[in-house]
Amino acid sequence: MWFLARFYTAFEAKKMELANIVVPVNSNYNHLEKLEQETVKWCREILRNNSTAIRVLKSALNAVDDSHSTLQLVFEDLLERAREKEEKEAKKRQRFAKDFTDLLSTIKEITASSIWEESKQLFEKSSEYRSIGEDSFAKEVFEEHLVHLLEKAKEKERKREEEKVTD
Repeated sequence: MWFLARFYTAFEAKKMELANIVVPVNSNYNHLEKLEQETVKWCREILRNNSTAIRVLKSALNAVDDSHSTLQLVFEDLLERAREKEEKEAKKRQRFAKDFTDLLSTIKEITASSIWEESKQLFEKSSEYRSIGEDSFAKEVFEEHLVHLLEKAKEKERKREEEKVTD
Protein backbone atom coordinates (compact mmCIF):
# COMPACT_ATOMS: atom_id res chain seq x y z
CA MET A 1 0.00 0.00 0.00
CA TRP A 2 2.72 2.50 0.98
CA PHE A 3 4.92 1.86 -2.05
CA LEU A 4 2.06 2.37 -4.50
CA ALA A 5 1.51 5.90 -3.13
CA ARG A 6 -2.16 5.85 -4.01
CA PHE A 7 -4.63 8.37 -2.66
CA TYR A 8 -7.59 7.11 -0.67
CA THR A 9 -10.79 8.76 0.44
CA ALA A 10 -11.41 9.29 4.12
CA PHE A 11 -13.97 6.48 4.12
CA GLU A 12 -11.49 4.08 2.44
CA ALA A 13 -8.83 5.03 4.98
CA LYS A 14 -11.28 4.36 7.84
CA LYS A 15 -12.16 0.98 6.35
CA MET A 16 -8.43 0.08 6.20
CA GLU A 17 -8.05 1.33 9.82
CA LEU A 18 -5.74 4.13 8.74
CA ALA A 19 -8.18 6.68 10.20
CA ASN A 20 -10.07 6.53 13.47
CA ILE A 21 -13.09 8.63 12.49
CA VAL A 22 -14.49 10.37 9.43
CA VAL A 23 -16.35 13.66 9.70
CA PRO A 24 -18.47 13.95 6.55
CA VAL A 25 -18.37 17.24 4.64
CA ASN A 26 -21.73 18.91 4.04
CA SER A 27 -22.82 22.07 2.25
CA ASN A 28 -23.85 24.11 5.31
CA TYR A 29 -20.39 24.04 6.94
CA ASN A 30 -21.52 22.43 10.22
CA HIS A 31 -18.95 19.71 9.48
CA LEU A 32 -16.26 22.15 10.65
CA GLU A 33 -18.03 22.43 14.01
CA LYS A 34 -18.26 18.63 14.23
CA LEU A 35 -14.56 18.36 13.28
CA GLU A 36 -13.65 20.87 15.99
CA GLN A 37 -15.73 18.97 18.58
CA GLU A 38 -13.98 15.70 17.68
CA THR A 39 -10.58 17.41 17.79
CA VAL A 40 -11.22 18.87 21.26
CA LYS A 41 -12.50 15.49 22.49
CA TRP A 42 -9.33 13.75 21.24
CA CYS A 43 -7.04 16.42 22.67
CA ARG A 44 -8.61 16.01 26.10
CA GLU A 45 -8.19 12.25 25.89
CA ILE A 46 -4.54 12.58 24.81
CA LEU A 47 -3.81 15.03 27.65
CA ARG A 48 -4.89 12.39 30.18
CA ASN A 49 -2.00 10.18 29.03
CA ASN A 50 1.55 10.20 30.36
CA SER A 51 3.33 13.34 29.12
CA THR A 52 6.68 11.59 28.66
CA ALA A 53 5.08 8.86 26.57
CA ILE A 54 3.34 11.50 24.43
CA ARG A 55 6.64 13.37 23.97
CA VAL A 56 8.51 10.21 22.94
CA LEU A 57 5.77 9.15 20.54
CA LYS A 58 5.58 12.62 19.00
CA SER A 59 9.35 12.60 18.54
CA ALA A 60 9.18 9.20 16.91
CA LEU A 61 6.46 10.33 14.52
CA ASN A 62 8.40 13.48 13.61
CA ALA A 63 11.72 11.66 13.28
CA VAL A 64 11.43 11.20 9.52
CA ASP A 65 10.96 14.92 9.00
CA ASP A 66 13.68 15.71 11.51
CA SER A 67 16.16 13.35 9.84
CA HIS A 68 15.88 11.03 12.81
CA SER A 69 17.85 13.48 14.94
CA THR A 70 15.04 14.18 17.40
CA LEU A 71 14.40 10.51 18.01
CA GLN A 72 18.12 9.95 18.40
CA LEU A 73 18.32 12.79 20.95
CA VAL A 74 15.35 11.41 22.89
CA PHE A 75 16.89 7.93 22.85
CA GLU A 76 20.28 9.27 23.99
CA ASP A 77 18.61 11.28 26.75
CA LEU A 78 16.69 8.25 28.00
CA LEU A 79 19.85 6.14 27.78
CA GLU A 80 21.84 8.74 29.73
CA ARG A 81 19.16 8.86 32.43
CA ALA A 82 19.26 5.07 32.70
CA ARG A 83 23.06 5.13 33.00
CA GLU A 84 22.92 7.81 35.69
CA LYS A 85 20.34 5.82 37.63
CA GLU A 86 22.46 2.67 37.29
CA GLU A 87 25.59 4.49 38.50
CA LYS A 88 23.67 5.95 41.43
CA GLU A 89 22.38 2.48 42.37
CA ALA A 90 25.90 1.02 42.08
CA LYS A 91 27.33 3.71 44.39
CA LYS A 92 24.51 3.13 46.86
CA ARG A 93 25.14 -0.62 46.73
CA GLN A 94 28.89 -0.07 47.35
CA ARG A 95 28.11 2.17 50.32
CA PHE A 96 25.77 -0.46 51.80
CA ALA A 97 28.43 -3.14 51.21
CA LYS A 98 31.06 -1.03 52.98
CA ASP A 99 28.73 -0.36 55.93
CA PHE A 100 27.95 -4.08 56.20
CA THR A 101 31.66 -4.99 55.97
CA ASP A 102 32.45 -2.46 58.70
CA LEU A 103 29.78 -4.09 60.88
CA LEU A 104 31.19 -7.57 60.20
CA SER A 105 34.63 -6.33 61.27
CA THR A 106 33.25 -5.38 64.69
CA ILE A 107 31.73 -8.81 65.38
CA LYS A 108 34.47 -10.83 67.10
CA GLU A 109 32.63 -14.14 66.71
CA ILE A 110 33.08 -13.97 62.92
CA THR A 111 36.36 -15.57 61.88
CA ALA A 112 37.90 -16.74 58.61
CA SER A 113 36.27 -20.14 59.14
CA SER A 114 32.77 -18.80 59.89
CA ILE A 115 29.74 -20.14 58.02
CA TRP A 116 27.03 -17.83 56.64
CA GLU A 117 24.04 -19.74 58.01
CA GLU A 118 25.53 -19.93 61.51
CA SER A 119 26.76 -16.32 61.55
CA LYS A 120 23.66 -14.68 60.11
CA GLN A 121 21.96 -14.52 63.52
CA LEU A 122 24.76 -12.22 64.74
CA PHE A 123 23.83 -9.39 62.34
CA GLU A 124 20.45 -10.09 60.73
CA LYS A 125 18.64 -7.50 62.87
CA SER A 126 21.14 -4.74 62.09
CA SER A 127 20.27 -1.82 59.83
CA GLU A 128 23.47 -2.45 57.82
CA TYR A 129 22.32 -5.95 56.89
CA ARG A 130 18.71 -4.91 56.20
CA SER A 131 19.78 -1.96 54.03
CA ILE A 132 21.59 -4.30 51.61
CA GLY A 133 18.21 -5.73 50.66
CA GLU A 134 19.25 -8.86 48.79
CA ASP A 135 20.33 -11.80 50.91
CA SER A 136 22.54 -13.11 48.09
CA PHE A 137 24.44 -9.81 47.94
CA ALA A 138 24.86 -9.77 51.73
CA LYS A 139 26.22 -13.32 51.57
CA GLU A 140 28.66 -12.26 48.84
CA VAL A 141 29.90 -9.37 51.01
CA PHE A 142 30.18 -11.77 53.97
CA GLU A 143 32.27 -14.22 51.93
CA GLU A 144 34.54 -11.41 50.72
CA HIS A 145 35.01 -10.42 54.35
CA LEU A 146 36.01 -14.00 55.20
CA VAL A 147 38.57 -13.96 52.37
CA HIS A 148 39.95 -10.72 53.80
CA LEU A 149 40.15 -12.28 57.28
CA LEU A 150 41.92 -15.32 55.85
CA GLU A 151 44.45 -13.11 54.05
CA LYS A 152 45.05 -11.15 57.27
CA ALA A 153 45.59 -14.40 59.19
CA LYS A 154 48.07 -15.66 56.57
CA GLU A 155 49.94 -12.36 56.64
CA LYS A 156 50.10 -12.50 60.43
CA GLU A 157 51.40 -16.07 60.27
CA ARG A 158 54.01 -15.11 57.66
CA LYS A 159 55.27 -12.27 59.86
CA ARG A 160 55.41 -14.61 62.84
CA GLU A 161 57.50 -17.07 60.81
CA GLU A 162 59.84 -14.27 59.74
CA GLU A 163 60.32 -13.23 63.36
CA LYS A 164 61.19 -16.81 64.31
CA VAL A 165 63.84 -16.94 61.60
CA THR A 166 65.45 -13.68 62.72
CA ASP A 167 65.57 -14.71 66.39
